[in-house]
Amino acid sequence: MAGLEPSISAECGDRTQVIDPNYGTLADSEHRPRYLQSKLKNWKAFNKAMLGDTLNEDIAWIIRSER
Repeated sequence: MAGLEPSISAECGDRTQVIDPNYGTLADSEHRPRYLQSKLKNWKAFNKAMLGDTLNEDIAWIIRSER
């Protein structure tokens, strides 16, 4: 996908991992929207719950297949 600007570039030892914003997110955050569904959003809890995110296998598959 040449010509697209990456959203994240992380150094991993002697390799660099680039995540393209057109793929989607690598984290599965489906368990977190409940913190934002009320009129008063609980951003602190939403962000804290990020620690429970799991790998988004579909996006991970796309990234692995690009190697």
